[in-house]
Amino acid sequence: MQRYSVVSLLLLSFHFSFAQPTPRASAQLFYIRSTGSLVLFDGYEKGTMPSSGKAETWAWKNNSWKKTDETDQPLRSLSGAVYLKDKDRIFVFGGVGSNGYDDSLKQAWLYDGSAWSRVPEPPIGTRDHHEMAYDENNKTIVVYGGQTGNRQFDSRTWIFKNDQWTALDIPGPGPRVHHAMVYDPERKKIVLFGGSGAGRSYNETWEFDGTQWKKIEVTVNPGLRSHHCMVYDPSRKKVLLYGGDIGMETQGDLWTWDGNKWERLSNNGPSRLLAAAAFDPSDNKLYVFGGNGGEHAMLIYSDLWEWDGRNWKRVDKGSVYEWDNGKDRYA
Repeated sequence: MQRYSVVSLLLLSFHFSFAQPTPRASAQLFYIRSTGSLVLFDGYEKGTMPSSGKAETWAWKNNSWKKTDETDQPLRSLSGAVYLKDKDRIFVFGGVGSNGYDDSLKQAWLYDGSAWSRVPEPPIGTRDHHEMAYDENNKTIVVYGGQTGNRQFDSRTWIFKNDQWTALDIPGPGPRVHHAMVYDPERKKIVLFGGSGAGRSYNETWEFDGTQWKKIEVTVNPGLRSHHCMVYDPSRKKVLLYGGDIGMETQGDLWTWDGNKWERLSNNGPSRLLAAAAFDPSDNKLYVFGGNGGEHAMLIYSDLWEWDGRNWKRVDKGSVYEWDNGKDRYA
């Protein structure tokens, strides 16, 4: 029988208790019901794009991180993903691979809470910078925006229903990247806000009812914003919008959308762009992981924050990389 000294056991305990994701941006974060945990995957780390190693999946539960899966799925950032609530699965499609923008992906994967499995590729082709939402009422995955492998905008609305992908021939928000989309089950509509495209930034609010897009005119909104997050808050029955950047300034504010107006709830959250966010219905809290921050977004983080409806609290310190101009990477 192998014996361990007290020192060895302490070192082992130290090692495992501090296992955690490395700093990254453009990751994905979802709550999954089967495990009662937040699931983190994707994102780029030290370089401007992922560069080495295998794709990792992490779970946050009981105030600690645990690596749950490390497969041969591609390293990705700038992917699109949704939580299929009725199936308790996460679906991810596309993104940018380890060779940067020359490696736009078209693969699709499904996560069941313990492992990833490859599923048939959508006929959309290669895609990155796109957004996805799951229409729970119509049992439909909706994909909008992004760029193809030859860096062309795609302004079509794609839907997946009854095992079939269809491109809808309808007008929409137009060329768009770095926007955010989320489904509002209370009003049975998908909400899209902001982003950039065709040389300009947007502060537009759009809604999709499953058939057509409608631009909602409002006098107050979160501004010309990109790289932000949007999730649905079932306790308030409203959409939450967090962070991103306006021009060159990283934001840490939090807004709600109720279908008629935008309202700012908080202005003192961590200032981040390309962070990952999820709402945990088990404790009614918003969680935000990582992203870029600091002056000119020259820092990249792996900390985890929660918002309980009143206050922000950093629940995991994580670590941080700073941009090294000489190495042209975070170090």
